[in-house]
Amino acid sequence: MRTLVLIMFLYFAGSSPAFASFNLDIDDDGKTDALTDGLLVLRYMFGLSGETLTVGVVGNDAERPDSDQIVTYLVTNNDQLDIDGNGSVDALTDGLLILRELFGLSNSSLVTGVIANNATRITSSSIVEFMSTIKDSDNDNANDAFDAFLLDPSEWIDTDSDGIGNNTDTDDDNDGLSDTMEIASGSDPLMPNKCFGPEGQLITFNGSAQPSVECSVLQKAGAAAVSAATL
Repeated sequence: MRTLVLIMFLYFAGSSPAFASFNLDIDDDGKTDALTDGLLVLRYMFGLSGETLTVGVVGNDAERPDSDQIVTYLVTNNDQLDIDGNGSVDALTDGLLILRELFGLSNSSLVTGVIANNATRITSSSIVEFMSTIKDSDNDNANDAFDAFLLDPSEWIDTDSDGIGNNTDTDDDNDGLSDTMEIASGSDPLMPNKCFGPEGQLITFNGSAQPSVECSVLQKAGAAAVSAATL
């Protein structure tokens, strides 16, 4: 029973978002907005602090409204603000890139005149791609680059790419066997035809190490059901 509980914990924990240590919701109000978060970043890069940093640009529902909190958050994650990848953070390049992207600009409107001479990210597409690693559009703690459902805060992973998020999908690996059945039998609910062996290691079904009898029986039944469905 303890083994089953541990396996279930590991899988449900694995289905949680990879919690982002940083995203551009600077005031932590659940939204990433140019006129609040974008301006906070820009003011910080210009060296403002205290009331001059926050006045008029903190969201009404902010969980991080204090200037000192915001500065600490940005200083701690300063390296992630190097948007053009030139090794330094600058208001007139990185700050304006963030502001323009949050305003929805793209292509030449995003990058013209605001890319450093020694930048490693110089195209609009590379800037947008990098920005997706520090934006969380639906506030689910999974940044956009790692979120299969950008605007659905209840979902972020779709293991079998069937359009149904793992939190809703009852068969995450689409092998015809429910996640509940697989976990109970020592099968891997995130990979078809994978079982846990007698020592708890994950093995390929019919591999050299012998999986549990329950898993073997379940996988054979699943394979037969899938085969019958294709006839």
